[in-house]
Amino acid sequence: MRKLFLLLVVFACLLAPARVSAQQAVHIASLEVDLWPEYDQPSVLVIYRVSLAADTTLPANVSLRIPFGAQVNAVAVKDVDGQLLTITHQSENTGGFQVLHFQVTLPDFQLEYYDPNLKKDGTQRTYNYQWPGDYVVDQADVLIQQPFDATQLNIIPGPVTNRANSDGLTYFSKSVGSLSAGQSFVLEIGYDKPTDRVSDEDLTRLFTKH
Repeated sequence: MRKLFLLLVVFACLLAPARVSAQQAVHIASLEVDLWPEYDQPSVLVIYRVSLAADTTLPANVSLRIPFGAQVNAVAVKDVDGQLLTITHQSENTGGFQVLHFQVTLPDFQLEYYDPNLKKDGTQRTYNYQWPGDYVVDQADVLIQQPFDATQLNIIPGPVTNRANSDGLTYFSKSVGSLSAGQSFVLEIGYDKPTDRVSDEDLTRLFTKH
């Protein structure tokens, strides 16, 4: 029995590196992080648009950390026609994060969640976004949507570029570049907003008039 136990221990040790290797094999070619403060809820809608590297073996098991207390809105893969297909996910709380586990059968997927960590002090708003560094990323970009009636939007670190969109909102973009596994980045956003109305409410009112 003792010999059998020792053999099982050795076998388990041999399997452990294989599992770690499989996890590290997930390689993100491009990551776009969309941050939409106060869009349709009094929080921040965070959208990940992810494309896996061409050499990623599918299906692939993905685990991504999001803020503790965040509300998951959707997890989906994108098919060849660009349609989003909802997939199932599991969630666990560990290390101060909420960890989402899901399997993708296609290289492009999207994850959406509402982050409640938007701080309000009178008309001042502040929000800190953190990418926890779960995977290698060849190119990361961030797109920030300025709320409908917000002014003096400030993003740290810069530089950022901005453009007006056909939806009537202004978008700010920042190129982050490549990231190694375990390398995080933090973005600080601040702006002034005189009301608590969400952008979707104001946009609906604006386009209804026309």
